[in-house]
Amino acid sequence: MSQRLLSPSPSPSASNLSFQSFKSNEEYLFGSRDDPHNQAEKTIDDWADCLKSIVKSDAHEEFQKTCKLFVQADAHAKNTHQALDKTSKAMHALLSKQEFIRDTMTDLEKMQHALDMDQVARNS
Repeated sequence: MSQRLLSPSPSPSASNLSFQSFKSNEEYLFGSRDDPHNQAEKTIDDWADCLKSIVKSDAHEEFQKTCKLFVQADAHAKNTHQALDKTSKAMHALLSKQEFIRDTMTDLEKMQHALDMDQVARNS
């Protein structure tokens, strides 16, 4: 038995492709412009539907409450920052007073020591 080699034969669908007419460059260009335009319109419509459902749902109210809380937190943070600035200034003032008092006490101790020396000198 001899084996017969089969040669590939084009299928009807493959042969139809070779005879298919191609669009002109101008038609192809306009077709490619319409596709993104249609996709953009669909995306905008989808977003509009999504936003409408959010507005109708409780999520919108929760979102508004969350926004208000963020605004309040920002106000609290600002007040806290101002209070910390005031406290920092008060601490610096107290530290400078403490240094002045320490220097005065040192001077008083020196005077006391000098007076004690004068007393010792007089008594001798």
